[in-house]
Amino acid sequence: MTDRRVQRSSSPDCAIPIADRGPRGLPQPLDHALAQLRRRRVRLVPAEPGSVSEGRKRYPVCLTRSLLSRIPGSPALKDALKGAPATTAVFSGHAWLAADERPRIALEGVGGTWRLALPGRSGTFAALREIRTFRDVRPVGSRLVEVGPGVIERRHRIPLRYHPGVWLIVAVAVRRDGPARYDTWVWHPGRRCATALWWEEARRVIDLFRDLAASWFWVGPPPIASGAGSNGQPSTRATAASGTEPSSHA
Repeated sequence: MTDRRVQRSSSPDCAIPIADRGPRGLPQPLDHALAQLRRRRVRLVPAEPGSVSEGRKRYPVCLTRSLLSRIPGSPALKDALKGAPATTAVFSGHAWLAADERPRIALEGVGGTWRLALPGRSGTFAALREIRTFRDVRPVGSRLVEVGPGVIERRHRIPLRYHPGVWLIVAVAVRRDGPARYDTWVWHPGRRCATALWWEEARRVIDLFRDLAASWFWVGPPPIASGAGSNGQPSTRATAASGTEPSSHA
């Protein structure tokens, strides 16, 4: 079932481009993880004792106190913020990919090194075992969300049979003057919160969804007027989207 009502989103238009590096020149896994952090879909937990960059390239980052204080499931971070100078509104530091290819962050004024982690039990959504082929990402519903001026996304809801009551969201945003941009996350309706997917799993899901789109329907801007397709049936067109604040993730 498709919901054609358009809802507005307060978050900036920021989704996954399929490329090796993100728009800020960061390695794509790191750029993706920092985007999920800004959307509060990941936690910040203390890294392993003695965790350092070990010669890996470090990238400058700046995170606001407002964002850090609202990251869910991060009690150690909240305690560290209490000890930081009260006048500091923006914390600068560095981020890098550790040996396990997971991001680490060190911020001035917030002691120690921090590891980005998925909410919930470790590994629960690191790999979606029920998503194996493009047939497994067939949506059962979708809705439109306005994420910016002239940018409409369609968020497709896909059930996860190993996680009853939880949805996989695949969102596709299409600009009239640019290519489609994709994002995906796990949505928990009962708790009204979202869980990120790591870059490699997000890319795998999006690639499967693109395969589905190529074999099932064309993904593009909303049609101006409905008409019949080449087979005589009404043409099916869909757009979709990126992430937003938790209240409108689904």
